[in-house]
Amino acid sequence: MDLKGPLGLVLTGGGALGAWEAGFLDGLLRGGLRFERVLGYSSGALAGAAHFLGAMPELLDRWHNVSDGRILRFAPCYSPFSLFSGDPLHESVQVAHDDENAKRLAAFDFTVVTVNTELNRPAYHRFAPQGAWDGPLAHRLIASSSIPVVFPPVEINGAIHIDGGIPTGEALSFQALAGCGTVLIVEMVQIEERGRKFWNPWIAFEQKGREAALNQVEAGIASLKKLPSPPKILRLAPSKVLEFTMLDFKNACCVPAVDQGLADAKLFLN
Repeated sequence: MDLKGPLGLVLTGGGALGAWEAGFLDGLLRGGLRFERVLGYSSGALAGAAHFLGAMPELLDRWHNVSDGRILRFAPCYSPFSLFSGDPLHESVQVAHDDENAKRLAAFDFTVVTVNTELNRPAYHRFAPQGAWDGPLAHRLIASSSIPVVFPPVEINGAIHIDGGIPTGEALSFQALAGCGTVLIVEMVQIEERGRKFWNPWIAFEQKGREAALNQVEAGIASLKKLPSPPKILRLAPSKVLEFTMLDFKNACCVPAVDQGLADAKLFLN
């Protein structure tokens, strides 16, 4: 496999579909790949942080134990409106709460994407072992994973920030990975899923979310192609469609998805 370095990695969002992404990332790392620059948003930011801080076992353990309300804890809030508690997000980034320790553990250049709702555009928070630290890290990770209506939004420097995978008036950019020879983009939705039609309103809404995820990746790819020295780009998706919704935080869905991700990574590396 010809992967010209430095290697870059994009870890996209997808809610519960991130179980597959966690398994896939673990498989890439077990296979010996090492990344110099990583960009993540939503569930991808959480996966990227686990790699960034050497906490992959903890990430996989969380995905293997998501049932019984560990993720979706009904606790409605009316201002700003959200249906579920943000505590599980705080718990999922426990290793990132100590920034001084995080700086010692940091292994590469890591960019976390959130959405600034007041400016209606993505915000890019960079964390590097030697240099930029647009922290607190845990705070940015929680903001990047705060799915609107589902989890409470997060205030950053006086502005409200939400899930970094939400489309905005400004196209998503992957240019934080400039300088990489090859960029791997890990996404949980297959290109072939675009255009599927469903009569069930909930599944139709889910389909719109999947197509938005594809659009975000394609905007990011376009930004990479505008670089003076564009990298080689590889889009990596599940070998079979993940037939559960982005809010199906259940062991019955997530545990097989983790295993599928690991198997798909082995296929890619071979």
